[in-house]
Amino acid sequence: MTTKIIYRRRFLAETKLINRIVKGKLIGYWEEYYYDNGNLYSKGNYNNKGKRIGYWEYYYPNGNLYYKGNYNNDGQQIGEWEYYCEKSCSLK
Repeated sequence: MTTKIIYRRRFLAETKLINRIVKGKLIGYWEEYYYDNGNLYSKGNYNNKGKRIGYWEYYYPNGNLYYKGNYNNDGQQIGEWEYYCEKSCSLK
């Protein structure tokens, strides 16, 4: 079974939008959720070119942390990324 991912815009104080889509590109802070159960899939920031930047976290469908790390301004993974087993063991 393929799990679908949906995007959910995050609002600050329910009035100020802190992210947006410009010309089809995600910009700012975003949280992505699993379509079938609503649990968090990932969270982090997109730059004005729609590339992932800075610190990001990804999660298993059950809500446990899957992996985390940083992206440079070009959207490439940099530095050390940490990976975790679905039941809390680190796979660095």
